[in-house]
Amino acid sequence: MRKCVNLFLILLVCTILVLFAGCHTATDLPDDRFVTIVVESSSDYTCSESVIHAQKNSDVSINLSIDADDSFSDIDYPDYLFTQRTIGDKKRVAITLRTVRYSLIVTPKIKHNDWNSELADQDGVVTYYANDGTTKAQYERISQAHLRFNTLTAMNLFQRDGYVQIGWNTQPDGSGTHIGFGSRCDRENRVALYAEWIKSSDETLFEYTAENGKATITKYNGHEAILVIPRTLGGNLVTEIAPNAVTGASFDKIVLPDTMKRIKSKAFTNVKTNDLTLFDNLSSIAHDSFADCSFVSFHINAARFPGYSGTYFDVFSDKCDRLISIADQKKLVLVAGSSTRFGFDSNLLSSAFPDYEVANMGVFAYANMLPEYLIILSYLQEGDIMLSTPEFDTIETQFCTTTDISYIIFAMVEGNYDLFARIDCNLLTNVIPAFSQHIATPYLYRSYEITAYDYDEDFVPCDTPSYNIYGDYILPRHNNDELKLFGERRAFFHKRYFPMEYINSLNAVYKMFTDKGVTVLFEYSPRSQSSITEDSNSATITELGSYLKERINVPIIGTIEECLMWEYYFFGTDNHLSDDGVQIYTRRVIRDIKQYFENRGS
Repeated sequence: MRKCVNLFLILLVCTILVLFAGCHTATDLPDDRFVTIVVESSSDYTCSESVIHAQKNSDVSINLSIDADDSFSDIDYPDYLFTQRTIGDKKRVAITLRTVRYSLIVTPKIKHNDWNSELADQDGVVTYYANDGTTKAQYERISQAHLRFNTLTAMNLFQRDGYVQIGWNTQPDGSGTHIGFGSRCDRENRVALYAEWIKSSDETLFEYTAENGKATITKYNGHEAILVIPRTLGGNLVTEIAPNAVTGASFDKIVLPDTMKRIKSKAFTNVKTNDLTLFDNLSSIAHDSFADCSFVSFHINAARFPGYSGTYFDVFSDKCDRLISIADQKKLVLVAGSSTRFGFDSNLLSSAFPDYEVANMGVFAYANMLPEYLIILSYLQEGDIMLSTPEFDTIETQFCTTTDISYIIFAMVEGNYDLFARIDCNLLTNVIPAFSQHIATPYLYRSYEITAYDYDEDFVPCDTPSYNIYGDYILPRHNNDELKLFGERRAFFHKRYFPMEYINSLNAVYKMFTDKGVTVLFEYSPRSQSSITEDSNSATITELGSYLKERINVPIIGTIEECLMWEYYFFGTDNHLSDDGVQIYTRRVIRDIKQYFENRGS
């Protein structure tokens, strides 16, 4: 939102409001029920309606026309959606301001695509090539916000008739590394990325209806190995797929274009594909839009601004950047929920185990850990160590007792959607419903430049980084002098809460790592000794320790008793350690790991 507005424009809005109110009776148009939106004039665009009167708390549409080589990039309103499409030498931009509650002046921001930018010969620049037989290229400063930088989102920077752009590639022939729109790329002094195109399926293979320039696909009649839904049919933007449009078919790849807005119930039925690619600017995707379907890889392209930038969900992408940067080195990787994020001094671990690079991957315990484990697994190799410290107040999610996932994993990878494409979706269920919930979750659009390192746990800006390079949360945390209990969530330390089906689920996850040559060590997470269930006592704790040691198929290197710590050493919640608590817990873990290797004779 702009921090200041031209005084003349403010007066203009007030005058318009007075004139507008004067043209209607109080009965016809009560002032408190309507708002006025003024679109600031600019040579960058023409606006079909520069003064818009609308009902308060309604959505407001703004329609712009800009040069075909330019792109809409932003508008100074916190919650909006937009589409843009090229028609001849112009680009039509449709912007929807969501739930406008007050009169305002807005200024659309247009990006001029200068194909001969002065940045072309400078260092610290990424060059995006159209890769369509022309010499068009866009030059951008490489962002310093993250260890790896986010590529441009799908903004129709380049257009190519009969093709859909599915992201970027490090080689013009597509043989290099594929990077989705908005996903992350290694930062170098100069980076060249090429538009990656895929040819659209022939229009004659589709039956469709059209209304007001928008097409709904009702039937696909082809038998191709690759199904690429065109962006247009008969000159109409393809925005919807109707029920039973694609049935009983197998594909190597399915691609849905960025124009797609709605995928209806059972639009795809009994369909198999190795790869599903779509964009995150869908308005809706029915939970059963892919009924009785299966796909291996799920590629998501960013076509809207991220909503979780700066939150603790967002830190997962940064932690994966760390993991990627040390992929070829021996690693000690810490995995669990927020007790891990708050629980370690990785500088101590790094000093204690100098042959290993440390990565703290802890984020959030109350979502199924399985997709996180699968992403982390893809970056580990033989000789690495994974220290797993599951939290016992949410056993089902920490022990991966279901293959169902929630929208939270998409919130965690929104800063780099390519992470999710590393997962074999055959190992997961509820993928489409979870993604549907993700895109339907209301939030304010933010920027990739906003990072979790700039905010504390409650999304309050901080003056110093909140995380270190390892992924530890490092803002100062004092001891719990009042010895109070922070929350009502209680941890379970009785074997009746750990049925064999739960333990088998966790063992199956661990086996994927050990099969790859990774050493998996189980350590108990820190917990306030007073924040346990009433049926948990010294006898049940001792019994549980023996019970788990006999049944969990990796070494358990610590004891429950030592990890149930004095209330004094916690901050904010009953499993987030204070600074002093972190030192005590980390040193115990170092002792336990060293003891394990000494006993093993290595």
